[in-house]
Amino acid sequence: MKRLLIIAHSFPPRTSSGARRLIGFVRNLPAYGWEPVVLAPDICHYNDSAQEDLSEIPAGIEVVRTTAWLPRYADHLSPKDAARNFILRKMGRYFLPDRVIGWLPQSLSAAKQLIKDAGCQAILTSAPRFSVHVIGLAVKRSTGIAWLADFRDPWTANPKFDQRHPLRQSIEARIEAAVIRRADGISVYSPLLAEYFIDRYGIPAAKFKFISNGFDRDIIGAFKEIKSQHRNGRLTLTYCGNLTGACGETYARRPDAFLRGLSRAIKQAPGLAGRLKLRFVGSFPESSRRLLAALGLADIVQIIGRVSHRQSLEYQSLSDGLLLINGCIPELDRWVIPGKIFEYLGMGRPILAMASPGSWSWQIINKTGAGLVCDADEARLARTIIEFCRRISHAGPGFERNAAAIADYDCQVLTRHLADFLEEISHAGS
Repeated sequence: MKRLLIIAHSFPPRTSSGARRLIGFVRNLPAYGWEPVVLAPDICHYNDSAQEDLSEIPAGIEVVRTTAWLPRYADHLSPKDAARNFILRKMGRYFLPDRVIGWLPQSLSAAKQLIKDAGCQAILTSAPRFSVHVIGLAVKRSTGIAWLADFRDPWTANPKFDQRHPLRQSIEARIEAAVIRRADGISVYSPLLAEYFIDRYGIPAAKFKFISNGFDRDIIGAFKEIKSQHRNGRLTLTYCGNLTGACGETYARRPDAFLRGLSRAIKQAPGLAGRLKLRFVGSFPESSRRLLAALGLADIVQIIGRVSHRQSLEYQSLSDGLLLINGCIPELDRWVIPGKIFEYLGMGRPILAMASPGSWSWQIINKTGAGLVCDADEARLARTIIEFCRRISHAGPGFERNAAAIADYDCQVLTRHLADFLEEISHAGS
């Protein structure tokens, strides 16, 4: 069996969508002839970790964690660590391409040793954070090993990239160009990003492989069959993920338009308030909390806060429908595909989505028949919410899910594509 070194900043017990993509690969690669070895920062450098999610890492998978020049997170920091964190946070805004570059010295040393000791035939780096690709570039230059660079989000293609300082833009663009040209293969979460790279750098299309995010049937399977629990006959809709406080943020997901649409729906269908409950699992902006109160929705909306991935799956399984909120900035919606949509597909609950027309989220919902999708117009949202609740309460026609289309997002299928691509680039580099 060949061995693959995966260099990742996002890996369990991190609860991020990036960690979900990588653990899906790690769990399934051995079935296709590749044994993964994972290199990640020490858990103390994660501010969004949940220890119980370590159980998702299969027994026997080697995970090497190193220290880094990154902030440390703990309930009680020593004065030395507190001072260290203060300095790193102040300096971090000037690090290029991001603060995770502080992991470069330790990760480069560890990667070279692991390649030698484990006999790895290839490495995979996954970003963001894009400093991880800089680490991959350094490893490639030092060892010549076959290198697959995995892009989970756009870098210079991000519509907000041009808002950065011109000097920073220039440096990051050069780093991206070096990554694209030196990597032996590029995997992308979206065909749109591959088209961007091909046009920008004149790289042959054969160097790129579209590998979507997906769902892990084995992890979800333990929760999927749990039946929704109607409390006092209420329909429960759940959103899982972090929401942001302002549309100016890099990946804006703000619930305000949806909440206003919900308020309209309740006015148009007076009985709806008494039979509907919404749960938001994850961070929730303070400004939107105030809006909840102003709209009179506090009694039907429950804010759970951040939880582990496994707890998130349990909340999903105990729901009648799952919420997806995008559409704050249509241009960003073209590029950003929330990872939760795939997990929702795997869970099998109907999906109610707010997204920009024509975006990937919009297309996926319509292609799979998994639910209803609407733009951020409040009047249209109100009508869509009413119709969605009618269908999931069995007063309507329900949803005809396209099982074949959904199966395309199974991690086992996606990992097979990854393994085939690894075979191509490792043979080409040998």
